[in-house]
Amino acid sequence: MIEFTNANIRLAQSNSLIITYPRQVQITCGTYPVTEDINNFMLLIKNNITEKDSYASNVKGGKTEWNFFKEHPLFLKFLNHLINLHQNTNPSCFEYFYDKHTIKNAWGNEIKKGDFVGEHTHSSYHGILYLTDGGAPLMVPELGIKITPKTGEYYIFPPLIYHFVPESTEDKLRYNLIFNIEDKENWDKEKRIYEKNRKNS
Repeated sequence: MIEFTNANIRLAQSNSLIITYPRQVQITCGTYPVTEDINNFMLLIKNNITEKDSYASNVKGGKTEWNFFKEHPLFLKFLNHLINLHQNTNPSCFEYFYDKHTIKNAWGNEIKKGDFVGEHTHSSYHGILYLTDGGAPLMVPELGIKITPKTGEYYIFPPLIYHFVPESTEDKLRYNLIFNIEDKENWDKEKRIYEKNRKNS
């Protein structure tokens, strides 16, 4: 659930939020309705936490390998759901997705009591799918919002949005799936356009 830390700001219900605070950004959000997949994502993360990747990044918690979900069928099913649902409301990210973009990496996190996520940003579109309720909220100080985890909710942020998760004080484990979307460099397409224009000139 998303809340504004500034009480004077009101939230309109939508699959897409446009916030100016102080710059305008679009956050794509919704709830993934496939409960069975949510549970399977969580089990996959629980069973594939690696000592090598845990506590080694901004995430001071358990973590799968960076690309654990990148080509996993369950994740690709979720990604296609996002594309089909949001290509009109957020075309810069989801329209002609496979022509313009690619998944840079996709991984799972496990946050337990005492764990936290340090303040950081991403150079690309960045998504989170919550697999459990509760736990410390995601804080986005630049936008004046906090997001309290709710099972099945997802949020996709544009590049360069600072965010963090304060230290968890709850005994329950929190699981989420994280992914980064980057622009695809289509050199072949650019070369074809260049050669066609050269022939026509």
